[in-house]
Amino acid sequence: MRGWSSARATVDLDVTVDRMPGIVRQAVATVPGLGVSELGPNAGTLFRKTTLAYRAGTIALTFEPQGSRTRVIAVTRSSMPLVGTDYGRGDKDLAALFEAMRAAAVAGAKPGPLSPSPTPSLALQRLAIGRVRVFGLVFVIAGAIGCVLAIALLVAPGGRGPVIGSLQLVLWVLMTGVGVRRLLVARRRLAACEAANGPHAGEQRSGPRGRP
Repeated sequence: MRGWSSARATVDLDVTVDRMPGIVRQAVATVPGLGVSELGPNAGTLFRKTTLAYRAGTIALTFEPQGSRTRVIAVTRSSMPLVGTDYGRGDKDLAALFEAMRAAAVAGAKPGPLSPSPTPSLALQRLAIGRVRVFGLVFVIAGAIGCVLAIALLVAPGGRGPVIGSLQLVLWVLMTGVGVRRLLVARRRLAACEAANGPHAGEQRSGPRGRP
């Protein structure tokens, strides 16, 4: 396991493959920061939760029957390709997930439903999209300001050295890029939501004061 940029790990459980959806749901419920995106009889996808409704990465699960046992293959992917490492957070999450799955298998979890998790209401979907947009705007604005300051310090007489100044400029540019990416994600999600449910779907509108 090598962190959320790219990692692969396996675990063998003493349960048949048909019980894996229930095992996974029970395990995820005990691991803070993980959620279920989709789950089927032979595979599933989990996501790692963060603040501002942002999903920092996913865990793709594959269930391979081994007689009366099941081998679980977990492959992680990062949602922030500009970030090369998470300082071991992904390894800890996978270790916690596997430990919870072992515990669920020993406890004898019942087969879980194969249907996806309940879809949030349109209002909640719209709110989540808005939070992603705010996240992106904050990063774009902060990154742009940082770029201007870094350039000013780089060209100013007696300013910081070219190496340090260039590194700071690169960091601010990367931050701006992350913000732009989140804005594009929010735009795509909003377009998909409105295409499926109609314009202004999920918007919270309040009537004039004094009226119910």
